[in-house]
Amino acid sequence: MKKLKLSVVCENTVGSPLPFIGEHGLSFLIEEATNTLYDTGQGFGLLNNMKVMGKDPDGIDRVIISHGHYDHTGGLMGMLKARKTGLEVFCHPEAFIPKIALYEMPGNDLEVPIGFQLSRQEYENAGASFNWISGWGKLTESVSFITDVARPEGWRTWDVRLKRKIDGSVKEDPFNDDLSLMLDTRSGPVVLLGCAHAGIVEILEDIVSKSGHSKLHAVIGGTHLESASEEYLNKTIEILEKYDVALIGTSHCTGFKRSSTLAAHFKEKFIQVATGTVLEF
Repeated sequence: MKKLKLSVVCENTVGSPLPFIGEHGLSFLIEEATNTLYDTGQGFGLLNNMKVMGKDPDGIDRVIISHGHYDHTGGLMGMLKARKTGLEVFCHPEAFIPKIALYEMPGNDLEVPIGFQLSRQEYENAGASFNWISGWGKLTESVSFITDVARPEGWRTWDVRLKRKIDGSVKEDPFNDDLSLMLDTRSGPVVLLGCAHAGIVEILEDIVSKSGHSKLHAVIGGTHLESASEEYLNKTIEILEKYDVALIGTSHCTGFKRSSTLAAHFKEKFIQVATGTVLEF
């Protein structure tokens, strides 16, 4: 099996003296037999950071979008415009449903758009070829995806601000479009999370159930634990121990407090993932 290289192109923090741009967002570059960009950040840092890393936009074979929020999709148009040719983009069919953050205020709720910044047609005009994927499947020899994660009856995201808007009405977001990856590597299975809006516990349980693996080598990415309860944080620690995860790299929406708790618990197994981090498996 070919060595797999994982580079953090965009993240909230910068972990290098090189002239990277940090931003509230996430983007990973997966280099194996082909090159996959998983998310595109908010759009401020993607092309700059790729240039600092010596990566050519035309060297990207495909983009996978973890879910339809601006801080994971904002760099897509810049990527398309920087290329000489079109680009395949993989995401869930519900990713383009308008998403909002709803802030309840006295007498007047505030709705903030947080979805794709442009229309599907505008991306297609710039060279995007969208491929709708859902469930559990394989995109390349090493990259598998999971969406529509199995969750208990009555499940609800703990970040109650996050909604979607359908035909003018505000609805709960079931986050069916939440798309995580499992990378088959020489070291073992590596799970990449965008924001884990479907719940890190539920995602890991579903991946293990569908893949047949009893252990996971690494879990890396956004976990959205910042607004989760202490009970759910404890469940997260239990599930990471259950699957004997050897490397835990949280980032983006995990939050400093939750990352600190995970670092204190897992010690040498924990790494802080930042812009510029490069891992090989």
